[in-house]
Amino acid sequence: MSLRRHRWLIALAVTAGIAAPYIAPAQAAAPLPDVPFAVARAQGERMLRMLVEHYGVVRDSLWRRDVDMVIRRLVRATGVPNFDVEWQIVGDPEMNASAMPGHVLVVNAGLLAAVDTIVRREVPNDPVRRRARRQAYVAAVLGHEIAHATLGHPDSTLREALAGRQGFDIDQVPEQVLAENAERLLADATVMRDLERSRAHESAADRAGALYLLRAGWTIQTAMDFFGVLDSLERAARHEAGPATTHEIRWFLSHPHSARRAADLEMLRARLRGDQATFDDALTLVQTGKALDSAVVMLDSVLVDFPELPQVHHARAVALERMWSDGASVAALRVRAAFPTYDTPFIQSVRGSVGDERLLERARAAYHEVLVRARLPYALANLAVLDAYAGDVPLALARSDSARRLAPNDTSVAVNRAVVLYLAGEPAQARALLAPIARGDSSAEAVYDFARASLAAGDTAAARAAFLHYRALDPRSSWGRAAGDALALTATAARRTDATAASNSAAPPMVMGITLGTRHDGVLAALGSPDASGRGNGALVLHYESRGLAVALGPDGSVVAIGVRAPATVAFDGVTVGMPLAQVAARLGAPVGRSGDAFVFDRGRWLLFVTPAGGLVESLVMATR
Repeated sequence: MSLRRHRWLIALAVTAGIAAPYIAPAQAAAPLPDVPFAVARAQGERMLRMLVEHYGVVRDSLWRRDVDMVIRRLVRATGVPNFDVEWQIVGDPEMNASAMPGHVLVVNAGLLAAVDTIVRREVPNDPVRRRARRQAYVAAVLGHEIAHATLGHPDSTLREALAGRQGFDIDQVPEQVLAENAERLLADATVMRDLERSRAHESAADRAGALYLLRAGWTIQTAMDFFGVLDSLERAARHEAGPATTHEIRWFLSHPHSARRAADLEMLRARLRGDQATFDDALTLVQTGKALDSAVVMLDSVLVDFPELPQVHHARAVALERMWSDGASVAALRVRAAFPTYDTPFIQSVRGSVGDERLLERARAAYHEVLVRARLPYALANLAVLDAYAGDVPLALARSDSARRLAPNDTSVAVNRAVVLYLAGEPAQARALLAPIARGDSSAEAVYDFARASLAAGDTAAARAAFLHYRALDPRSSWGRAAGDALALTATAARRTDATAASNSAAPPMVMGITLGTRHDGVLAALGSPDASGRGNGALVLHYESRGLAVALGPDGSVVAIGVRAPATVAFDGVTVGMPLAQVAARLGAPVGRSGDAFVFDRGRWLLFVTPAGGLVESLVMATR
């Protein structure tokens, strides 16, 4: 179901300069403009506000809980990092839901009311099964709408309008209006081309939405059943309308016939579970760097059924890049780029003169294929790194800048921009960009690259501190060994500075009988069994709730962090929970940076994280460097 806006909303879009109400004359194709996500989100929110003003917000608590649950599950199922959806239920009685620019979704009360009516008829006597059925039908619809967003359909319409390519968005026109003007519009070739594209978008969203539905734990039969219900409603409406006219020519309307959509999903269903399993297995191979040639073949098989899905194309591109990168050395690369689609960093090498030139070009071509379908910031950032290693520095700078404009607050995009700046001979600019990221400990790549850029910029002391930090984060890989080599090479020049720093470093304090480095058995001996435990960021965390204490153990079983909150009264270098922030600053000096909401203080051999609330210290964390 696409966005079928009312005429007043179309007028609003025209007034805002987003869509022109005329057929644009033929002109030479030019690159579509980049539309930063913030601009697309602002337009989507503007449209949503107008819908809310016209129809009002629906506050039904059961509907809102179900929609929230469904959207959260489907968003996770997309596999798109940091995919943020804004949604609202409005009082529009039409049976519809819509995807707007900037990942904004609107759900009509008419859709939820119609689903309630359908499931009451299908499951009359079991409220638990009836609610599960309602959630599944809503998921079938919203999976389709979220697929429109991940495929970039609403945002591409915005880009085309800004470029003057599109006279109007056919998805803005209600199907009833299209049908009532069938004879006139059938003769308009431009309108027919837009309708064909709209139907293609709907079919693509059906396929991608079916994958999300399956990955989120529902079945493809759910969507087929719902299309079956829609087909019955369409047939009943046509029967009531009287003699057949061109109103009923389904290939004319912007959506394929519901019966056709159900039939297409029937054919897809036989392959869909296999595609989902293949996709998951391929992602595992890409993330672990194993059998990457097999991962490419597996992803190619998924693309047979999902040729429009940019996430699959992106995974394929990363697999090719990692294949190419495996043949390169750390010495040749000099800096470590981030490949942010997945949890693990994927680059180990680039550049034809460093690794396999054929794999480099395959990886670059694969990212080009991604960008043909959607201007994903991660794809732009990753391709910029490859461009730089291939020697095309101006193109790399342009692409990395474009990625930054599309995702200005994304850490991984910033890291790859810094990599390009370093390779372009601008280490000082790279260092300035990396400094706040490296302080936050959120990116090992940023720490290493900050060290390398600092060394190139002439700041040996900062470089050594960052290399030491990186070795603690990654002691065993080739990058960790390279950090050790850099420390050895700079040891003579930094000996005096290191000696001064060591003299000013205090040992981490004891907290209830333990400190940083204490072994697991020592923690249990001092504190007893924890109230609860869990894993996060590769660490085992022991919670002692009654004491206001949490202890994190690293992979080797030793304490790497100790956190305290009320009612704990212990002090870290004289700082306690509840102390005014002004006293903290007076005692410790200025912080070296921020990590989330916490201020970070460098205590020489360890770090102190101070999280404030209302001008007082809410919690403290002592951690290894």
